[in-house]
Amino acid sequence: MLGVAEDGWPFPERKVGDDDDRGLLVKPADQVEEQLAADLDEGELAELIEHDEVEPSKVVGDAAPLSVTIRAFSSGDRSRRRPETAFLEYRTASKIADTLHRLGYDVAVGPQVMDARAIIDPPSDSALRTARDAAIAQGGGVEWIERMPGGQTGVVATYRFGDGPVLAFRFDMDALPVFESDAPSHGPNLQSFRSEWDGRMHACGHDGHAAIGLACASRLLGLEELSGTVKLIFQPAEEGGRGAAPMIATGVLDDVDYYFVAHLGCLLPSGKIATEATGFLNSTRRRVVFSGAGAHAAINMRCSESINSSVQPSRSTALYR
Repeated sequence: MLGVAEDGWPFPERKVGDDDDRGLLVKPADQVEEQLAADLDEGELAELIEHDEVEPSKVVGDAAPLSVTIRAFSSGDRSRRRPETAFLEYRTASKIADTLHRLGYDVAVGPQVMDARAIIDPPSDSALRTARDAAIAQGGGVEWIERMPGGQTGVVATYRFGDGPVLAFRFDMDALPVFESDAPSHGPNLQSFRSEWDGRMHACGHDGHAAIGLACASRLLGLEELSGTVKLIFQPAEEGGRGAAPMIATGVLDDVDYYFVAHLGCLLPSGKIATEATGFLNSTRRRVVFSGAGAHAAINMRCSESINSSVQPSRSTALYR
């Protein structure tokens, strides 16, 4: 598994490729690794080596281990520096889909895994166009992005090892519409991986979850004793509780026997895992519409005033925060 660094950000604690790095990745196929590594910009690979994130001796010719590619998704590929919010995760989703496809998974995206009718508060057409254009300009896969209309940025990768149960692992990938701290002591400022876009940041670590998902995808392919089927679900719009329903509506969970979800946290030391969390990581979203009706001042008893009606629930809720 990926470790959580001392400052709470999801990066591997050890050099990628070390012999003792049992939990990070295994190589499913040399040719897959070489092809994936070839997609890395030379400057990005040099940056990883310079920061002691991969040993130069592990780089063979123009190809690097697959683990470097997965690692690059989280740092050298600048996924945290270029965060994408709910239903606008085009660059992130397209890169995830492409990597999983190259690994040998059966990859489904867009309307195959998301029902547009179940999307609550979708982005505007203008926001979608801007996000798509930005994703393509920054290296997103056009062929995948074109298959994700209307903010349907979910990705589901399936691999059948043989007869047996279906296990699903869910990883979210959206950022939050908040400003990142300018404090000099802030970890991303110290380590030069803060958000490049004002008003958006990965404050909840979903970039780390996406990287863990890709690491998991590779690790599983190296376990020859597995049976059954594995589904890796990369969900958009986890923040606000909007991304799950559109995916469930398409039936991606209908055949699942066991379902696993994990979340990075800062309340435990690095390397520690909590198997249960209570009292947080849970929310319920409701849309309520207050409709009013006008009336003449002489017959104001027939008026239905919606402003006060909409304000009262908000004020009452604030009392219980």
